[in-house]
Amino acid sequence: MANESKGPIPWAGPALICIGVLHTVVMVALFHQTYIEILSAGMWNTIHESAQPMWAAAAWTLIFGFMLIFAGLLLPKNRTPVSKPAAVCFLLIIAFGIVLMPTGGFWLGLPVVAGLLIRG
Repeated sequence: MANESKGPIPWAGPALICIGVLHTVVMVALFHQTYIEILSAGMWNTIHESAQPMWAAAAWTLIFGFMLIFAGLLLPKNRTPVSKPAAVCFLLIIAFGIVLMPTGGFWLGLPVVAGLLIRG
């Protein structure tokens, strides 16, 4: 029996896309009123140092969800393995997020980053 654990994990991209979609849906549900306020303010330059703090939090969480989706799209099933430095960087981001927000969703990234570290 051939050792099939040498190739890249085919589910890393779809997993990141699912996590990104879930993250975006949850953030829209939690911050829907804040997003309406941002849209009502005209959007241009609404997130700045004198803006409401929740506006920045809402904007960054939405952007992060989109970035997860984008990162997942960069990992198609027939890809070459992710480099170890990139996987370690991803691990550090996940670990930092877990330390800052242990009750947050950063835990969902651990299986993906473990797969990337083990198989690329």
